[in-house]
Amino acid sequence: MKKPENNLWQRIKKLKLKGQLFRIESNTINGIPDVYWLVNGKSIWIELKSNGVKNLGLSKYQINWHLSHHKNAGLSFILREDLSQRPCSEYQIFVVREPRDVHHAYSSLKLIDAINFLKK
Repeated sequence: MKKPENNLWQRIKKLKLKGQLFRIESNTINGIPDVYWLVNGKSIWIELKSNGVKNLGLSKYQINWHLSHHKNAGLSFILREDLSQRPCSEYQIFVVREPRDVHHAYSSLKLIDAINFLKK
């Protein structure tokens, strides 16, 4: 059975976005995001979440990865498909900032709009 994040990844691939877009699956680097996107000279890391839980289901390793990446001036986001909003899924963008806090940055009912927010 496919995980909901894999279904989200398949929908992202169908958007045929510009740039280089890779799905990363690593069991050697704790917390590394699911997707790497290089577009217009901008390097973006994206953690995919498909759930309806308040804390997004982030592990401490994922939070630490995002914090460290941000401290080094990197761009990383959490893209969540809020499954509690079915049948009308909402896509939300979050960022992790000190003090180990997750901040809601953007919401949209369309996946393409959420993805375009990441490029800004």
